[in-house]
Amino acid sequence: MAMKAFGFPLPVNAFNVTNVQIQGERGAEIGVKITNTMVVTEVNFQSISYTKLLIGDVILSCNGQMIHSKAQFAEFYSKASQITTFSIDLVISRPTVMLPIKASHIPKGYQLIAGCKYHLGVMYRVPGCKLGLSVTSYQSKIFVTQTEEGTIAAMTLKIGDAILAIEGQAVTTVAETSEALFKALKAKGYAAMAIEQPLEMMNKNVVRTALNSDLPSEILLQKDVAIICGSELKRFQKEPELPPNKQILKEKQNQKEVGHVKVSEKAEDIPIACDGNPGLLMHVPIPNFQIQQQSAQSPSAQSQSPPASTSQTK
Repeated sequence: MAMKAFGFPLPVNAFNVTNVQIQGERGAEIGVKITNTMVVTEVNFQSISYTKLLIGDVILSCNGQMIHSKAQFAEFYSKASQITTFSIDLVISRPTVMLPIKASHIPKGYQLIAGCKYHLGVMYRVPGCKLGLSVTSYQSKIFVTQTEEGTIAAMTLKIGDAILAIEGQAVTTVAETSEALFKALKAKGYAAMAIEQPLEMMNKNVVRTALNSDLPSEILLQKDVAIICGSELKRFQKEPELPPNKQILKEKQNQKEVGHVKVSEKAEDIPIACDGNPGLLMHVPIPNFQIQQQSAQSPSAQSQSPPASTSQTK
Protein backbone atom coordinates (compact mmCIF):
# COMPACT_ATOMS: atom_id res chain seq x y z
CA MET A 1 0.00 0.00 0.00
CA ALA A 2 2.74 2.45 0.98
CA MET A 3 4.64 1.94 -2.28
CA LYS A 4 1.53 3.03 -4.24
CA ALA A 5 0.38 5.80 -1.87
CA PHE A 6 2.60 8.44 -3.50
CA GLY A 7 1.09 7.76 -6.92
CA PHE A 8 4.23 6.29 -8.50
CA PRO A 9 6.22 3.08 -7.98
CA LEU A 10 8.93 3.13 -5.31
CA PRO A 11 11.59 0.57 -4.33
CA VAL A 12 10.71 -2.00 -1.68
CA ASN A 13 13.36 -0.58 0.69
CA ALA A 14 11.99 2.96 0.37
CA PHE A 15 9.86 2.59 3.52
CA ASN A 16 10.24 1.38 7.09
CA VAL A 17 7.17 0.21 9.03
CA THR A 18 7.09 1.58 12.59
CA ASN A 19 4.67 2.18 15.45
CA VAL A 20 3.68 5.58 16.80
CA GLN A 21 1.55 6.30 19.87
CA ILE A 22 -0.45 9.52 20.06
CA GLN A 23 -2.06 10.59 23.33
CA GLY A 24 -4.48 13.41 24.01
CA GLU A 25 -7.45 14.69 25.95
CA ARG A 26 -11.08 14.80 24.88
CA GLY A 27 -11.66 17.13 21.93
CA ALA A 28 -7.98 17.48 21.01
CA GLU A 29 -7.41 17.89 17.28
CA ILE A 30 -5.22 15.40 15.46
CA GLY A 31 -3.67 18.33 13.57
CA VAL A 32 -2.63 16.61 10.35
CA LYS A 33 -3.53 16.89 6.69
CA ILE A 34 -3.60 13.66 4.71
CA THR A 35 -4.28 12.62 1.14
CA ASN A 36 -6.89 10.11 0.02
CA THR A 37 -4.13 7.49 0.07
CA MET A 38 -3.32 8.31 3.74
CA VAL A 39 -0.07 10.21 3.11
CA VAL A 40 0.64 12.90 5.74
CA THR A 41 1.28 16.22 3.99
CA GLU A 42 1.17 18.66 6.92
CA VAL A 43 1.51 18.50 10.72
CA ASN A 44 0.34 21.35 12.97
CA PHE A 45 3.09 22.19 15.46
CA GLN A 46 0.46 22.94 18.14
CA SER A 47 -1.25 19.55 17.80
CA ILE A 48 -0.78 16.22 19.58
CA SER A 49 0.68 14.77 16.38
CA TYR A 50 3.66 17.14 16.31
CA THR A 51 6.99 15.22 16.44
CA LYS A 52 4.98 11.97 16.31
CA LEU A 53 3.96 12.05 12.64
CA LEU A 54 6.20 13.39 9.89
CA ILE A 55 5.68 14.62 6.35
CA GLY A 56 5.50 11.62 4.01
CA ASP A 57 4.29 9.12 6.62
CA VAL A 58 1.66 6.68 5.33
CA ILE A 59 -0.93 5.67 7.95
CA LEU A 60 -1.65 1.94 7.73
CA SER A 61 -3.72 1.13 10.83
CA CYS A 62 -5.13 2.61 14.05
CA ASN A 63 -5.42 0.44 17.18
CA GLY A 64 -5.16 -2.65 15.02
CA GLN A 65 -7.83 -1.53 12.53
CA MET A 66 -6.66 -1.19 8.93
CA ILE A 67 -7.29 2.27 7.47
CA HIS A 68 -8.06 2.52 3.77
CA SER A 69 -9.42 6.06 3.34
CA LYS A 70 -9.34 9.56 4.80
CA ALA A 71 -13.03 9.35 5.70
CA GLN A 72 -12.47 6.11 7.61
CA PHE A 73 -9.59 7.69 9.55
CA ALA A 74 -11.68 10.78 10.41
CA GLU A 75 -14.52 8.59 11.68
CA PHE A 76 -12.15 6.48 13.78
CA TYR A 77 -10.48 9.50 15.37
CA SER A 78 -13.81 11.20 16.07
CA LYS A 79 -14.91 8.22 18.16
CA ALA A 80 -11.53 7.60 19.83
CA SER A 81 -11.14 11.23 20.95
CA GLN A 82 -14.43 11.24 22.90
CA ILE A 83 -12.75 9.60 25.90
CA THR A 84 -11.43 11.89 28.65
CA THR A 85 -7.85 10.80 27.96
CA PHE A 86 -7.20 8.65 24.93
CA SER A 87 -4.30 6.86 23.30
CA ILE A 88 -4.05 5.76 19.68
CA ASP A 89 -1.51 3.25 18.40
CA LEU A 90 -0.68 3.94 14.77
CA VAL A 91 1.20 1.68 12.40
CA ILE A 92 2.83 3.85 9.76
CA SER A 93 5.13 3.40 6.82
CA ARG A 94 7.86 6.05 6.93
CA PRO A 95 10.03 6.97 3.92
CA THR A 96 13.72 6.14 4.27
CA VAL A 97 15.62 9.41 3.78
CA MET A 98 19.14 8.29 4.73
CA LEU A 99 21.12 5.29 3.45
CA PRO A 100 24.76 4.20 3.69
CA ILE A 101 26.82 5.63 0.88
CA LYS A 102 28.84 3.55 -1.58
CA ALA A 103 31.93 4.45 -3.56
CA SER A 104 29.84 4.50 -6.74
CA HIS A 105 27.72 7.34 -5.32
CA ILE A 106 30.74 9.66 -4.92
CA PRO A 107 31.66 11.68 -8.05
CA LYS A 108 34.76 10.39 -9.83
CA GLY A 109 37.87 12.27 -8.82
CA TYR A 110 36.35 13.71 -5.65
CA GLN A 111 38.61 13.31 -2.63
CA LEU A 112 36.86 12.59 0.66
CA ILE A 113 37.64 15.15 3.35
CA ALA A 114 38.86 14.13 6.80
CA GLY A 115 36.55 15.47 9.49
CA CYS A 116 33.42 15.02 7.38
CA LYS A 117 30.86 12.22 7.15
CA TYR A 118 28.99 11.03 4.08
CA HIS A 119 25.64 9.39 3.43
CA LEU A 120 23.09 8.93 0.66
CA GLY A 121 20.10 11.23 1.13
CA VAL A 122 16.83 10.33 -0.58
CA MET A 123 14.26 13.02 -1.39
CA TYR A 124 10.69 12.05 -2.34
CA ARG A 125 8.01 13.85 -4.31
CA VAL A 126 5.32 13.85 -1.63
CA PRO A 127 1.87 14.74 -3.07
CA GLY A 128 0.70 18.18 -1.96
CA CYS A 129 4.08 19.27 -0.51
CA LYS A 130 6.43 21.89 -1.92
CA LEU A 131 10.20 21.62 -2.25
CA GLY A 132 11.24 24.49 0.06
CA LEU A 133 14.97 24.38 -0.74
CA SER A 134 17.62 27.07 -1.26
CA VAL A 135 21.22 26.31 -2.24
CA THR A 136 24.37 28.23 -3.12
CA SER A 137 27.59 27.38 -4.94
CA TYR A 138 30.84 28.01 -3.06
CA GLN A 139 34.22 26.90 -4.43
CA SER A 140 32.48 24.55 -6.91
CA LYS A 141 30.48 22.86 -4.17
CA ILE A 142 26.71 23.09 -3.56
CA PHE A 143 25.66 23.99 0.00
CA VAL A 144 22.14 23.98 1.42
CA THR A 145 21.42 27.48 2.74
CA GLN A 146 17.76 27.14 3.68
CA THR A 147 15.11 24.45 4.16
CA GLU A 148 11.55 25.42 4.98
CA GLU A 149 9.84 23.47 7.74
CA GLY A 150 7.12 21.14 6.55
CA THR A 151 8.58 20.65 3.06
CA ILE A 152 10.16 17.69 1.30
CA ALA A 153 13.59 19.35 1.48
CA ALA A 154 13.44 19.47 5.28
CA MET A 155 12.75 15.71 5.31
CA THR A 156 16.14 14.92 3.83
CA LEU A 157 18.50 17.90 4.06
CA LYS A 158 19.94 20.15 6.76
CA ILE A 159 21.34 23.64 6.46
CA GLY A 160 25.05 23.34 5.70
CA ASP A 161 24.81 20.00 3.89
CA ALA A 162 26.95 19.78 0.77
CA ILE A 163 25.27 18.06 -2.20
CA LEU A 164 28.04 16.35 -4.17
CA ALA A 165 25.96 14.41 -6.69
CA ILE A 166 22.34 13.69 -7.65
CA GLU A 167 21.56 10.27 -9.09
CA GLY A 168 25.28 9.73 -9.67
CA GLN A 169 25.69 13.01 -11.57
CA ALA A 170 28.17 15.47 -10.04
CA VAL A 171 26.73 18.95 -9.41
CA THR A 172 28.84 22.08 -8.92
CA THR A 173 26.46 24.90 -9.88
CA VAL A 174 22.99 25.94 -8.76
CA ALA A 175 21.64 25.44 -12.29
CA GLU A 176 22.99 21.87 -12.48
CA THR A 177 21.54 21.06 -9.06
CA SER A 178 18.11 22.43 -9.90
CA GLU A 179 17.96 20.63 -13.24
CA ALA A 180 19.16 17.26 -11.88
CA LEU A 181 16.84 17.40 -8.86
CA PHE A 182 13.68 18.27 -10.77
CA LYS A 183 14.51 15.76 -13.50
CA ALA A 184 14.81 12.90 -11.00
CA LEU A 185 11.73 13.88 -8.98
CA LYS A 186 9.63 14.16 -12.12
CA ALA A 187 10.85 10.96 -13.74
CA LYS A 188 11.09 8.60 -10.75
CA GLY A 189 9.40 10.41 -7.87
CA TYR A 190 12.57 10.39 -5.79
CA ALA A 191 16.18 11.57 -6.00
CA ALA A 192 19.26 10.01 -4.39
CA MET A 193 21.92 12.53 -3.37
CA ALA A 194 25.49 12.11 -2.12
CA ILE A 195 25.64 14.29 1.00
CA GLU A 196 28.69 15.60 2.87
CA GLN A 197 28.32 16.86 6.46
CA PRO A 198 31.03 18.45 8.65
CA LEU A 199 32.07 16.84 11.94
CA GLU A 200 35.17 18.72 13.11
CA MET A 201 35.11 22.40 14.05
CA MET A 202 37.52 23.32 11.25
CA ASN A 203 35.14 21.81 8.68
CA LYS A 204 32.16 23.53 10.30
CA ASN A 205 33.97 26.87 9.97
CA VAL A 206 34.35 26.25 6.23
CA VAL A 207 30.62 25.53 5.97
CA ARG A 208 29.75 28.70 7.90
CA THR A 209 31.96 30.70 5.55
CA ALA A 210 30.12 29.21 2.57
CA LEU A 211 26.73 30.05 4.08
CA ASN A 212 27.80 33.62 4.92
CA SER A 213 28.97 34.14 1.34
CA ASP A 214 25.36 34.14 0.14
CA LEU A 215 23.23 35.60 2.90
CA PRO A 216 19.56 36.11 1.91
CA SER A 217 18.33 39.70 1.69
CA GLU A 218 15.37 38.72 3.86
CA ILE A 219 15.42 35.84 6.34
CA LEU A 220 12.48 33.48 5.91
CA LEU A 221 10.01 33.55 8.79
CA GLN A 222 9.45 30.08 10.22
CA LYS A 223 5.95 28.66 9.91
CA ASP A 224 5.35 28.29 13.66
CA VAL A 225 6.40 31.91 14.28
CA ALA A 226 4.00 33.13 11.59
CA ILE A 227 1.13 31.13 13.13
CA ILE A 228 1.85 32.45 16.63
CA CYS A 229 2.09 36.05 15.40
CA GLY A 230 -1.16 35.66 13.47
CA SER A 231 -3.06 34.30 16.49
CA GLU A 232 -1.68 37.04 18.76
CA LEU A 233 -2.62 39.72 16.22
CA LYS A 234 -6.21 38.44 16.13
CA ARG A 235 -6.29 38.43 19.93
CA PHE A 236 -5.13 42.05 20.14
CA GLN A 237 -7.59 43.13 17.44
CA LYS A 238 -10.42 41.48 19.39
CA GLU A 239 -9.42 43.16 22.67
CA PRO A 240 -7.30 46.27 21.96
CA GLU A 241 -7.18 47.26 25.66
CA LEU A 242 -6.26 43.80 26.88
CA PRO A 243 -4.60 44.27 30.30
CA PRO A 244 -1.54 42.16 31.19
CA ASN A 245 -1.99 39.36 33.70
CA LYS A 246 1.13 40.41 35.58
CA GLN A 247 3.39 43.45 35.66
CA ILE A 248 7.10 42.90 35.13
CA LEU A 249 8.24 46.14 36.80
CA LYS A 250 7.50 46.90 40.44
CA GLU A 251 7.05 50.43 41.75
CA LYS A 252 8.92 51.40 44.93
CA GLN A 253 6.81 52.45 47.88
CA ASN A 254 9.46 55.05 48.77
CA GLN A 255 12.74 56.26 47.33
CA LYS A 256 14.83 54.63 50.10
CA GLU A 257 13.54 51.18 49.26
CA VAL A 258 16.21 48.89 47.83
CA GLY A 259 15.56 47.71 44.30
CA HIS A 260 14.72 44.04 43.81
CA VAL A 261 17.04 43.60 40.83
CA LYS A 262 20.79 43.33 41.34
CA VAL A 263 23.55 42.84 38.78
CA SER A 264 26.63 40.92 39.83
CA GLU A 265 29.95 42.71 39.56
CA LYS A 266 31.33 39.71 37.69
CA ALA A 267 28.57 39.72 35.07
CA GLU A 268 29.65 39.89 31.44
CA ASP A 269 27.93 39.74 28.07
CA ILE A 270 28.43 36.54 26.09
CA PRO A 271 26.94 36.54 22.56
CA ILE A 272 25.14 33.32 21.67
CA ALA A 273 24.66 32.66 17.96
CA CYS A 274 21.64 30.93 16.49
CA ASP A 275 21.72 28.61 13.52
CA GLY A 276 19.22 26.74 11.39
CA ASN A 277 21.27 23.60 11.93
CA PRO A 278 22.16 22.96 15.61
CA GLY A 279 25.06 20.79 14.46
CA LEU A 280 26.87 23.89 13.19
CA LEU A 281 26.58 25.83 16.45
CA MET A 282 29.69 26.74 18.42
CA HIS A 283 29.87 26.05 22.14
CA VAL A 284 29.18 29.01 24.44
CA PRO A 285 32.59 30.30 25.60
CA ILE A 286 33.58 29.98 29.26
CA PRO A 287 33.21 33.35 31.07
CA ASN A 288 36.50 35.16 31.71
CA PHE A 289 36.11 35.20 35.49
CA GLN A 290 35.78 31.40 35.52
CA ILE A 291 38.95 31.07 33.43
CA GLN A 292 40.79 33.32 35.89
CA GLN A 293 39.52 31.30 38.84
CA GLN A 294 40.60 28.02 37.22
CA SER A 295 44.04 29.45 36.44
CA ALA A 296 44.50 30.65 40.01
CA GLN A 297 43.51 27.25 41.42
CA SER A 298 45.62 25.16 39.04
CA PRO A 299 48.70 23.37 40.49
CA SER A 300 51.01 24.92 37.87
CA ALA A 301 50.02 28.42 38.95
CA GLN A 302 50.72 27.59 42.59
CA SER A 303 54.12 26.03 41.80
CA GLN A 304 55.18 29.18 39.94
CA SER A 305 54.44 31.48 42.89
CA PRO A 306 57.57 33.18 44.35
CA PRO A 307 59.06 31.41 47.41
CA ALA A 308 58.82 33.01 50.83
CA SER A 309 61.85 35.07 51.93
CA THR A 310 64.36 33.17 54.13
CA SER A 311 66.59 36.13 54.95
CA GLN A 312 67.14 36.99 58.62
CA THR A 313 67.84 40.34 60.16
CA LYS A 314 71.18 40.50 61.80
